[in-house]
Amino acid sequence: MIRQVHVNGSRISGNGEGTPVSHKFTGILSSEPISSLGKEMTFDGAIQAHSDWKVRLANYCQGRLKEPIDIQKLKMDNVCELGKWLYGEGREYATDPVYPELVQAHAAFHRTAARLASIVERGDASTVLTQIQSRESEFGALSIRLVGILMGFRSRYPNG
Repeated sequence: MIRQVHVNGSRISGNGEGTPVSHKFTGILSSEPISSLGKEMTFDGAIQAHSDWKVRLANYCQGRLKEPIDIQKLKMDNVCELGKWLYGEGREYATDPVYPELVQAHAAFHRTAARLASIVERGDASTVLTQIQSRESEFGALSIRLVGILMGFRSRYPNG
């Protein structure tokens, strides 16, 4: 079962530096187990988890994280909790005409994030950080698109 991340300012864990970290993506960024809160996924939770993950990637670029990024796992769009949900319980939304776009946007985001992580591994973290922070970069555009689609689902399915 996918677990919800609190979105009203509550922190579920931290990286030791005061930065909230979503439990959903810990398994991609390190070997730590993914924890759970015992609540089901919501669209707000998915949006917050995405935002938290971007913060972790930016922190990685700045050398603030000690955990390596598993680029092979990062490439896979069915490893993170949103991906597991999309290919599992989230299929209940498959009849929505935008569902295929959500799956595609999520997969494209993972491919781009993995490409950027590999650039960081080669030593060019400043270029990646610029792309993460830019709304006009491929990464920024994909991130905005993914959040926009999730917000649309949240509007259409307020109890989801």
